[in-house]
Order: sequence, then C-alpha cells, then structure tokens
Amino acid sequence: MRKSTVFWGIVVILAGVLLLLNSFGLLGFSAWKVFWPAFLILLGLWFLLGPMFRKKGSIASEHISLPIESTSEAEIILNHGAGKLTINAAQSGNSLLEGDFTGEVEQKVLRSGSQAKVQLNARGESFVPFGSSEGFTWDIELSRFVIYRLVIKTGASESLVNLTDLQVKEVSLETGASTSTLTLPASAGMTRVEVKSGVADVNLVVPQGVAGHIKVDSGLSGVKIDTSRFAQAGNVYESADFATAANRVDIFVSSHVGSVNIQ
Repeated sequence: MRKSTVFWGIVVILAGVLLLLNSFGLLGFSAWKVFWPAFLILLGLWFLLGPMFRKKGSIASEHISLPIESTSEAEIILNHGAGKLTINAAQSGNSLLEGDFTGEVEQKVLRSGSQAKVQLNARGESFVPFGSSEGFTWDIELSRFVIYRLVIKTGASESLVNLTDLQVKEVSLETGASTSTLTLPASAGMTRVEVKSGVADVNLVVPQGVAGHIKVDSGLSGVKIDTSRFAQAGNVYESADFATAANRVDIFVSSHVGSVNIQ
C-alpha cells in the first residue's frame, strides 16, 4: 500500500470520527477547532517518521536526453512532487533537456517545427506529504541556445534552480512544503516570473546588472527584499532603471506560510 494512501486514510478517518462525535453532541467544542491542529501534527509526524518505513533499494533511476533537433523555443513542465530538484545550464548545447532522475518519470514530448513542449511527471509516491523525499532526485541541464518557458511544480522538496546562463523568458514556480532557491537569468532580455508558495522558504536571486519590478501578495509569510536595489512603494519594489534596462525581470510572488527573500 502506498504511504500517501495511508496518510490520507488517517486524515479522513480522523475527520469522520470528530464529525460523528460532534453530531451526537459528545464534544464540548467545535470539531474543526481540533481537526486542523491534529492535521498539522500528523503532517509533521509523517515528515519525521515516513522515511523509516521506506523500502531500501526499491527506487528506480534513469538518464533522459532529448536532442535539440530543430528546436529554438521550448516549454518545459516539471511536475516533481517530493525530493530534490536541481536545474543548471548544460556545458554543451546538444540536448534540449538532459538529466539523471531517481524515481519513475513519465515523459510527454511534442514537437512542431522550431517549437517543443516537454512535460515530465514524477510517478509513484512523490505526492506530498507523502512519499519518500529521497526517492525523487532530479538533476536537469538545459541548453544555453534555446529560449525556454519553465513551469515547475514541487511538493515537499528542495529546489536549486540556476538560470543565470539560460535564455528563459517565463518562469512559473509553484511550491508546497519546500525550500527553493531560484537564480534568474543574467542576459535574457525580459523575464517574467511568478512564484506561488505554500509552507515554504523561497529565495530569489536577481543577478547584478539585471533590473527588477517586484510585486508581493503575501499572507502570513515574512518578506525580505533588498531595498537598496529595489525601491519600495507599498507592496511594489522596482529598480530605478527598470523601464530602460536591457536585462530585467518582472516578478510576482504569492506566499502563505513561510518566508520570501529577494536579493
């Protein structure tokens, strides 16, 4: 039985028991006031104790290499789940995407002329909270000679995404209970960035010489932005030369519980 199934089974049973007791008037308080703290406690215990129940030696691994062919622009969609994700620029430009993957990966590749769309989905127990964080390690390299749009979705993970030497025009990062460091392109012209984070710590690095316009829609998270580079006006931060800079980033961050650091 999958560990994610066990976890959600426990959550559903807990909710059912509380609601049943509440319907019979056996609780002297609101069931929902107990459910959410209990859910968070179970979630924490799952993160701490889940790896103890993992079967050793049962994780598959594979190497994926997709040739560039005639591609000049590509959309890359990564549904990673739990584990560790790294993205860097490849030293050579022969592959549209190349990497080593631990855990089962589903590939979907569509090509049309100079356009390509690649989707990689983690399969098995990667869904937070959920499977083994050790089981889904993705180490990916992208070509310096292709213009990319990146869509990255992660769960309970550590993400190290270095786009410094890549031509990335759009980045969408959606994280769960994670720690993410995203270094943006240094010379890609205009790059649009959207970050949606849950219980997460997000660190965005804007390379020196790159101007930025940043809008933050933050709930309970702590937000720290280098105001010596990006002057603040309410929840908007902007470089003085943003309108005229050759290389610039337009960033929108939506965060709930966690922290956001932009430098």
